[in-house]
Amino acid sequence: MSRIQGFIFWDNAFGCMTDPTNCLPERIPFQVPAKVPWESLGEMLSAKFEQATGKRLEAFQLEALKCKLVSGKSSPDNPDCGDTSEVSDAVHEVSFNQFAISKLSGYSFSFWKWFYVIMKLVEKHASAEWRSGAIPYVFVSRQDAGALLQESSPGVFIVTFTDTLLGRISITFVNRSECVFFY
Repeated sequence: MSRIQGFIFWDNAFGCMTDPTNCLPERIPFQVPAKVPWESLGEMLSAKFEQATGKRLEAFQLEALKCKLVSGKSSPDNPDCGDTSEVSDAVHEVSFNQFAISKLSGYSFSFWKWFYVIMKLVEKHASAEWRSGAIPYVFVSRQDAGALLQESSPGVFIVTFTDTLLGRISITFVNRSECVFFY
């Protein structure tokens, strides 16, 4: 189902990109570009997330998504992400295949499937927390969540989505002994 949703998302988002005269209500479906600039894709992902959850993605969250799409890693600070900053967002193009069909490097699912499941999970179970900003670091790896908590007081925690299992969350917290734990 998520692959079909990916086709529909791509068509709705980019159907007018190659031919602005094809933007009429009676336009021909699925006449879309094979590649789009990351800047355009990121904007449309943010709009889709807002439609489902009530809040757009922030710049640091979009950067984490870009990194996930390019390398399969969720953290722009991860050396495995590669240097995505040198490639301007407007020039860095993403193909539909890379977005919705090909599996992320080292995983058994596509970027779209991973993103879609997260979006649906937030929509169903955490939209109020998402809108309030209580769960801002959802797209960081648990290792990066641990690093963010290094100087935190006991009881502080971060909820993230796992990189490896679809639709699952991880909780990283600081206990009374000020040790960081992952669940």
